[in-house]
Amino acid sequence: MQKSNKDLIFAGLVVIVVVFLFAIIPYIFMGPPTSLFSIRNLDDVTHEITVEIHPTGEGTMFKDSYILSANEKISEPKSVSFLIGKILPLDNEYVANVTLDGNISEIYYSELGRWETVEVEINDGLSVYSSVV
Repeated sequence: MQKSNKDLIFAGLVVIVVVFLFAIIPYIFMGPPTSLFSIRNLDDVTHEITVEIHPTGEGTMFKDSYILSANEKISEPKSVSFLIGKILPLDNEYVANVTLDGNISEIYYSELGRWETVEVEINDGLSVYSSVV
């Protein structure tokens, strides 16, 4: 009877260690997660920019507006719920709707994981792309 309990405890500990390593090992090799997006205003004037990010076919995950002065840069960290959802990634495809000064819009499709970031640059117009660490 006691051997059975010890075997169950050992098996439980093995499962916990494997799950822990599965969740932690990527951070050891890749480092901390990158930001959800970053915006750089390389233009000479102040701009208002709205960023909306959502999984394809689902509701909005993030939406906010910013006013960026010339040569200003901001970034938004990924939420804990986003990072937890990436432990078992089922759908990595996201849509980024970026609007500049209320009238210039760009829609960008990207795979967003822990180490992918949507990069937005303002320089005589709008440029949206993604980068991977």
